[in-house]
Amino acid sequence: MKFVYLIIAIISTAIFASAQRAQPLTELAGTAIDQAGASIPSVRIVLSNIKGTKYEVMTSDDGSFRLKVPAGTYLVEAEYIPNKVWEPFRIEKYEVAANKRMTLDICLRVDQEFIKTHATPVTSEKRSSHRKTRASL
Repeated sequence: MKFVYLIIAIISTAIFASAQRAQPLTELAGTAIDQAGASIPSVRIVLSNIKGTKYEVMTSDDGSFRLKVPAGTYLVEAEYIPNKVWEPFRIEKYEVAANKRMTLDICLRVDQEFIKTHATPVTSEKRSSHRKTRASL
């Protein structure tokens, strides 16, 4: 019988300890946009805390994202996944408050080096302005 009480006490202590460690989550929402304000889909956003725990989300087709994380200080990194047309985004110390809804809008800038090496030059062609006219008799 003492064994049963011991098992119940151990399980109760474990449940109580894990409940105390569980932190309330803060909802972080936002949009990835370019410099003109247009939304960017397929941006990977990663929040890393000091312990090395990472929380990751991808922006949807309209560039929006939602993520729930515990309060704390985070490194925020964002990058456009399909190619490197956008420069990576980074915030060193982003503070997330407890039990709040927070907004984080991410503005990506065009990577000029990528454009220089991957852009196809556009050339203009002059079109002839000769018009066929019907002569009157």
